[in-house]
Amino acid sequence: MYAGLSFSFAVLALLTVGGAQAQDGYFQIGYAANLMVGDSGLNISNDGAQGGFYPNALGIGNLCVNVYTFDPSEEEVACCACLVTPNGMNSLSARQDLISNTLTASIPTTIVIKLLSSVPGTSTQGTYTICDAGGTHQIFKPGMLAWGYTLEPAAIAGTFAPVNVHYINGTPSPSEVTDLTYVCQFIESQGSGYGICASCGLGALGAASK
Repeated sequence: MYAGLSFSFAVLALLTVGGAQAQDGYFQIGYAANLMVGDSGLNISNDGAQGGFYPNALGIGNLCVNVYTFDPSEEEVACCACLVTPNGMNSLSARQDLISNTLTASIPTTIVIKLLSSVPGTSTQGTYTICDAGGTHQIFKPGMLAWGYTLEPAAIAGTFAPVNVHYINGTPSPSEVTDLTYVCQFIESQGSGYGICASCGLGALGAASK
């Protein structure tokens, strides 16, 4: 345990399926580029690794997908959390959700997107439905799946075409996890509303050429 963060690297960092690293790890990284030209998107789901089949009364098997957005200068400019049910689908737009309300004055045109999946906290009704990307006592668990798309230069000069962004499992150090959550906690408490993602919609987003 490190600085109040409840997770086990020995278990989570070495999750394997058939000798290969599982694709539903609790920490995944992707990116979005050329945001001055058009939008990029992130689609996330919950494969049911933590049990449950939605809907159920207690929200068993729900995951919080905590989203941390960085500009190219390594600054965490926004954060938020999505409650994702087993077999559900949620999505975020880079331009409308991740950089529409950044903590810093400048709006980045390229971002790094880091995801941490954790067990939701319990509501006053006892359901597993409370998510907080700035929470410092989260229990991180696998079961998250992420797909993205962004725009990259196409064969015809001056045009851009959508490409898939493969979110990749990472193995964060304890200090990395601490920094992600504590900076988000600072954004929540001191950002005067700035730095919080606009929404986490239901359903998937698609891409279009520019």
